[in-house]
Amino acid sequence: RFVGAVRTIAPDAAGAPVMLVEGGNAVVQAFRKATSISLLTITALLLLALRSVRDTLTALAPLGLAALLTVALMRLAGISFNLANIIVLPLLIGLGVAFGIYLVTRWRSGIPVADLLQTSTPEAVLFSALTTMSSFGSLAVASDPGMSVLGRTLSISLAAVLLCILILLPAILALRATPTPGAGTGRGKAR
Repeated sequence: RFVGAVRTIAPDAAGAPVMLVEGGNAVVQAFRKATSISLLTITALLLLALRSVRDTLTALAPLGLAALLTVALMRLAGISFNLANIIVLPLLIGLGVAFGIYLVTRWRSGIPVADLLQTSTPEAVLFSALTTMSSFGSLAVASDPGMSVLGRTLSISLAAVLLCILILLPAILALRATPTPGAGTGRGKAR
């Protein structure tokens, strides 16, 4: 507000407060651009890999809820978005969709959801997410406040993704008919 008030009087004002506001605005713009590019690129890659709009949307659906859950959990933890942790959402898209692809691809091999949940795939997703979470989570104990909040935010985000992938995605898949192995996918049965 201060910079806005100053600029109403002196539009060409400069100085540290103006630089901080302008720098923050540049980061937010870059964040929006990175998130859009990430989402578009990943959607295109999923469409190429899965050859199905419905399966692509199914793989992406848990990410929307995970993003909302991340923001809610951050609020509960007293963490707000800042210049250090704003990159979490584009990372959430990339990391989260990987876990979704594993389950959707396995389901497309013709395994009913109840049986899918008893395969090694959910366990692999769980441990993959936990190792990633422990790696990023280690940043939470960094002495630098920016790195620390980034680590905490990434841990919260990955926990939200994991919950949504292992709970919401199977529920979505259960609403759909189990596909015939290789039918319309261009692929045979998973091994």
